[in-house]
Amino acid sequence: MSRSDDQTARISTLFGNPVFEKAVAAMDLDPNLSRSVLDGALKAVGNHRNSVTVEDLGFLLPELDKRFRTALHEDAARQAIAGIRRLVLTRKRSEELAWGGDDEG
Repeated sequence: MSRSDDQTARISTLFGNPVFEKAVAAMDLDPNLSRSVLDGALKAVGNHRNSVTVEDLGFLLPELDKRFRTALHEDAARQAIAGIRRLVLTRKRSEELAWGGDDEG
């Protein structure tokens, strides 16, 4: 096996928890690229693909935006970030609706 085959195999094994995988799907890009960029951003802030939460993704948006704009054309980067934003906002909206009747603090 050549060195490049070994690197490709490692990238394709970057699977994570369901939130990580939903984020990968939401980006609507090549899954290996999405996993690699997301995994690198998570590691940079001390998080891991097996423990990431939707809230973590929200905090990570600026870093992901920077990384995608470095790696991709403007339209593709915008698409990837928009997908993650939708995921985060949909989750927040679902939580608000679930807790909507309990405003007592």
